[in-house]
Amino acid sequence: MKKIIYIVFLLLLFSCKTNNKTVKSNSNKPIKWQKLGPNTTYEDTLNKFSKSTETYWFGNGQIASLWADPNDADHLLAGVAFAGLFETNNNGENWYLITPNTPTISIKKILKKDGILYISTGYRFKNPLRFSAIKYNFYGYGVLQSSDNGKTWSKPSGNFYCADFSMEKSHQIAFAVDYKNIYKSEDSLKYFTKLFSFKDKIPDKGELINVVVNPNNNSLVYVSSAFGNSKNDATLFFSSDGGKTFSNKTSVIDDFAPKAISELGKYVKDVSLFYDEEEAILYAHFSVAYRFLGSNQKEYHKVTSVILKSKDFKNFTLETIQAKKNGFHFIPFIQKIDSTLFIKDWYLKMKNPSEKVFKDIGQGKTHQDTRAVAKTKNGTIFYGNDAGLFKSEDNGHSWQDAFVHLNANLIMEAGYYSDKEKRRIAFGTQDDGFYVNDFNGKSRYPIATHEGGIYQSKHDIDRIYVKDRQVKITTDGGKKFRTIKMNNGKPLGIMHNDGLLREDPVDKTKLYASHYDGLYVSDSLGVQGTWKNITPKNKLNGRGSCLAIPESNTNILYYANEWINIPYKDAKYDAYQYKAHLLKSTDSGATWKDIGKPFSAIFDDQSIISTVITDDSNPDNVWFTLRNLIDNKKVYFSDNGGVTWQNITYNLPNVPANRIVYDAVNKQLLLGNDLGVYILKSEKWIPFGEGLPKIIVTSMFVDNQHNKLIISTFGQGIWQIALKN
Repeated sequence: MKKIIYIVFLLLLFSCKTNNKTVKSNSNKPIKWQKLGPNTTYEDTLNKFSKSTETYWFGNGQIASLWADPNDADHLLAGVAFAGLFETNNNGENWYLITPNTPTISIKKILKKDGILYISTGYRFKNPLRFSAIKYNFYGYGVLQSSDNGKTWSKPSGNFYCADFSMEKSHQIAFAVDYKNIYKSEDSLKYFTKLFSFKDKIPDKGELINVVVNPNNNSLVYVSSAFGNSKNDATLFFSSDGGKTFSNKTSVIDDFAPKAISELGKYVKDVSLFYDEEEAILYAHFSVAYRFLGSNQKEYHKVTSVILKSKDFKNFTLETIQAKKNGFHFIPFIQKIDSTLFIKDWYLKMKNPSEKVFKDIGQGKTHQDTRAVAKTKNGTIFYGNDAGLFKSEDNGHSWQDAFVHLNANLIMEAGYYSDKEKRRIAFGTQDDGFYVNDFNGKSRYPIATHEGGIYQSKHDIDRIYVKDRQVKITTDGGKKFRTIKMNNGKPLGIMHNDGLLREDPVDKTKLYASHYDGLYVSDSLGVQGTWKNITPKNKLNGRGSCLAIPESNTNILYYANEWINIPYKDAKYDAYQYKAHLLKSTDSGATWKDIGKPFSAIFDDQSIISTVITDDSNPDNVWFTLRNLIDNKKVYFSDNGGVTWQNITYNLPNVPANRIVYDAVNKQLLLGNDLGVYILKSEKWIPFGEGLPKIIVTSMFVDNQHNKLIISTFGQGIWQIALKN
């Protein structure tokens, strides 16, 4: 039953045409969305900071896959995390989205065969706490295909995150893998069925990353996994019966990997695969970790790349062995283009046929995490990573930003300030740093490295809080930061954007924050020694997610938290259990009342309260939204302070509801979910405005002074639109 419901959910997402009329003004002219820009180049951003390893956390978005047209040097496709498929016809100068009407997707692989364009979809979150808008570990629709160069796309081929796929010569038979399972299609990738699970055959934290089928013999199939450890190897699996059974072939590495260099033994950390169709050679890249005991009696590891190749899909020979600089950070990668082999260490590496070892390319000039590489007809190398896309026309000696105009940042959280003269949006990204844009037509500018959420003071434009595991505050617009510490001297801990941080709307020095063990308030903007624990009793395990403080009565607090019954450090990726609570205080947190009891069953069913808001002029008007996959249970409203509730989900699609805002001036309610922005009109939710692609909305702000609605998105940067024409 769950599978049927989920398939229906996927089809709804993909073909969602519910209420496809957009809101227009009284003059019947559509209100159009405007994308905020321009971006800064990676090099310009980097120049504002010292060039140390820590400062390479900047960029313009995450590139998950690339494809270069073998017949046109200017034509490329790029799969952007959570933003879709983009195309350029001028060698990366300009990019255009060619999947605007598909739901939010990430693309792990791009392949074009006999005029058919194939893309694998999905994104794997190893830790669902990392970004609460995506509480689920995968977001995928199998393999999509287009026969008209991306103008139209097929329906989903399955309800799974597709890490990789491979097809035999006739394209009739194909295999695909997600992080634990293998799937097979016998109808030219139109629909995949699950063969079986590798869950018990790989480590708990391991995942499948590649699948290769022999194009001339679909009985021969290889599957590889990543994230092995000292107790369990990453694995190379082989099937000789078309995927009916698989055997472990990881031991093939024993004939080639160095043996007597480790005190404590070795293990296989990662295995990646690539099939070179032109030469009919299968490549296997093994990351082999050797264990040593340091002088401090702590274990450390050194990693060696061992690359094997096979011409008959059964027997392997050695291609090369090379020590790696760092093998413990990212999923491995191997690809052969023309005669050049590419792998990733900390940076991208390449090896030509005449060379015995791989050499670093782009070191110190691009972000470290390699995800994709492509080479055009004229020899230009495009390199996709967590900072965007870079290109080199001199074989990797120098690089330039090829993605600066796209604005594809994965924005985890944004904050907004507005007065009559100034506007500012501050935002934190995944992997690409923290930025500020002042709506003055100039480029955004960076204020901090790394990744996480952010909070912008509404009292002071220069007071900004960044949330990267520890909370830091700046009072000069980002020039200097100080770490906010609790009374015991330990830093205020908030993992990325998952913890709440709110200033009192009236008292300019009062700060509320959710630490790991509850809710706290400070009357001095978080100065050590000024924190008071106001956590509701019997909710000490709760991690706060939302706090609403009505401006007309700041003694009233509406507080949502989550209880997790398996500690993060001990939890398996699929074992998180949530229990949400919604509470109210009328005495600034001295006492609390549970106003979420009517929703106990929903809160038990993997739902997270994503937003709680009030009408500032009437604190009894309360709304809250839920992130879940439970149909018709997304938005609730109370006009009596939580005594009774009304379900106002109405016709919203069954996707997580992430944010909701109330425009008190125009008396309108607006909601952001995983498909965009909706407005409530006569008990019907309607897509708001024109020109916004289907995208995950992570923050929303109403600015009546400037007649604007501003949103941040996970994959498409910052957008704004007029509230009224």
